[in-house]
Amino acid sequence: MDTDEEKMVTCVCKKNFVQKSILNHLAKKKVCKEAFSKNEYAALVEARNKRRQQYHKDYNEEHGHELRQRKNISCKKS
Repeated sequence: MDTDEEKMVTCVCKKNFVQKSILNHLAKKKVCKEAFSKNEYAALVEARNKRRQQYHKDYNEEHGHELRQRKNISCKKS
Protein backbone atom coordinates (compact mmCIF):
# COMPACT_ATOMS: atom_id res chain seq x y z
CA MET A 1 0.00 0.00 0.00
CA ASP A 2 1.04 3.51 -0.71
CA THR A 3 1.42 6.01 2.08
CA ASP A 4 -1.32 8.12 0.42
CA GLU A 5 -3.81 5.31 0.93
CA GLU A 6 -2.99 5.06 4.62
CA LYS A 7 -3.19 8.79 5.23
CA MET A 8 -5.51 9.57 8.13
CA VAL A 9 -8.25 12.16 7.69
CA THR A 10 -10.26 13.69 10.52
CA CYS A 11 -13.94 14.22 9.86
CA VAL A 12 -15.89 17.20 11.17
CA CYS A 13 -17.37 14.85 13.79
CA LYS A 14 -13.80 14.45 15.20
CA LYS A 15 -13.47 10.79 14.13
CA ASN A 16 -10.31 9.65 12.33
CA PHE A 17 -10.56 7.63 9.15
CA VAL A 18 -8.19 6.18 6.60
CA GLN A 19 -8.39 8.27 3.45
CA LYS A 20 -10.09 5.43 1.56
CA SER A 21 -12.87 4.92 4.09
CA ILE A 22 -13.88 8.50 4.87
CA LEU A 23 -15.88 8.63 1.62
CA ASN A 24 -18.01 5.74 2.92
CA HIS A 25 -18.52 7.60 6.18
CA LEU A 26 -19.51 10.79 4.37
CA ALA A 27 -21.94 8.89 2.16
CA LYS A 28 -23.72 7.50 5.22
CA LYS A 29 -23.60 10.61 7.44
CA LYS A 30 -25.27 13.46 5.59
CA VAL A 31 -24.57 15.92 8.42
CA CYS A 32 -20.85 15.28 8.11
CA LYS A 33 -20.94 15.54 4.31
CA GLU A 34 -22.73 18.89 4.47
CA ALA A 35 -20.23 20.25 7.00
CA PHE A 36 -17.17 18.83 5.19
CA SER A 37 -15.22 21.26 3.01
CA LYS A 38 -16.20 20.99 -0.68
CA ASN A 39 -12.57 21.34 -1.75
CA GLU A 40 -11.42 18.56 0.58
CA TYR A 41 -14.27 16.31 -0.56
CA ALA A 42 -13.42 16.93 -4.21
CA ALA A 43 -9.75 16.13 -3.50
CA LEU A 44 -10.71 12.85 -1.80
CA VAL A 45 -12.92 11.85 -4.73
CA GLU A 46 -10.16 12.72 -7.19
CA ALA A 47 -7.62 10.66 -5.21
CA ARG A 48 -10.05 7.73 -5.15
CA ASN A 49 -10.53 7.95 -8.91
CA LYS A 50 -6.76 8.04 -9.48
CA ARG A 51 -6.30 4.96 -7.27
CA ARG A 52 -9.00 3.13 -9.20
CA GLN A 53 -7.51 4.08 -12.58
CA GLN A 54 -4.06 2.95 -11.47
CA TYR A 55 -5.46 -0.34 -10.14
CA HIS A 56 -7.27 -1.06 -13.41
CA LYS A 57 -4.21 -0.11 -15.45
CA ASP A 58 -1.96 -2.42 -13.41
CA TYR A 59 -4.52 -5.25 -13.51
CA ASN A 60 -4.97 -4.98 -17.27
CA GLU A 61 -1.20 -4.95 -17.84
CA GLU A 62 -0.79 -8.05 -15.68
CA HIS A 63 -3.82 -9.99 -16.96
CA GLY A 64 -4.20 -8.54 -20.45
CA HIS A 65 -3.30 -11.73 -22.24
CA GLU A 66 -5.90 -13.75 -20.32
CA LEU A 67 -8.55 -11.07 -20.83
CA ARG A 68 -7.97 -10.95 -24.59
CA GLN A 69 -8.20 -14.76 -24.81
CA ARG A 70 -11.47 -14.73 -22.87
CA LYS A 71 -12.85 -11.99 -25.13
CA ASN A 72 -11.88 -13.92 -28.28
CA ILE A 73 -13.57 -17.09 -27.01
CA SER A 74 -16.81 -15.28 -26.20
CA CYS A 75 -16.83 -13.54 -29.60
CA LYS A 76 -16.46 -16.85 -31.46
CA LYS A 77 -19.48 -18.36 -29.65
CA SER A 78 -21.80 -15.57 -30.77
